[in-house]
Amino acid sequence: MDLWTIILESSPRRALEQMQFVESLGYTGAEIMNPAVQLKSDDEIFDYFKFLTDCTHLAVFLYRTYLAGNLFSHDVLRRLAQIDTVVGMKQGGLVYAETLKLRRDLPPDFIVSDPQEELFLQDLKYGSQVLWAEVTYILYGKKRHLMTSYIRKAKAGDWAGAEADWQALRPVANFWDDLVTWEGVYKTKTYAASFAIVKPWYEAIGLKAGPSLPTVHPTSPQRVEWLRERLSELGVC
Repeated sequence: MDLWTIILESSPRRALEQMQFVESLGYTGAEIMNPAVQLKSDDEIFDYFKFLTDCTHLAVFLYRTYLAGNLFSHDVLRRLAQIDTVVGMKQGGLVYAETLKLRRDLPPDFIVSDPQEELFLQDLKYGSQVLWAEVTYILYGKKRHLMTSYIRKAKAGDWAGAEADWQALRPVANFWDDLVTWEGVYKTKTYAASFAIVKPWYEAIGLKAGPSLPTVHPTSPQRVEWLRERLSELGVC
């Protein structure tokens, strides 16, 4: 299978070293966020990626996210999409209308993947592409079979069955969105706060996540217990 990694690195030379290393291991591509500091203009961002793609054959999947401090503009995306090895993007702008516009405006073979699982069934129905680097499949625990099921049914044309499975996931999906996507990523524009919830969530479903490391404050024992009880009520663990 194809192996991909993610590279979050402000220095283009350091990013290139990481790309060349994973390429030597047999990786196919890398998801890369625009530099989180200093480089903000379209020309600067384009030059960053042009430097990388000129020096490696690794496929590149752009990571469009507020976490970089600056979303890729549509203009620079059109320029980057012309580079042969830039094959698509994770559209992490959290606005689905913008996802649809980018799919219309960018080349048809350029993947524009919205990472929100809530929208994935609709994407499947209208012939869209992939769900990219989206963690809720793991977090659904004992209910993750419902996601596998609705994808399988959708591909078979059983839209009523797919809708029923998708609806059955909404309580836990909405809990995740309220707790992490909106309270954490959307409001703070950082992943840091979300790790304090993701780690005990992983532990509750039987995965080994370990403690939060400084400077992320660990979740209190009382909140961890509340989280476990809520996940149990939702049938996740």
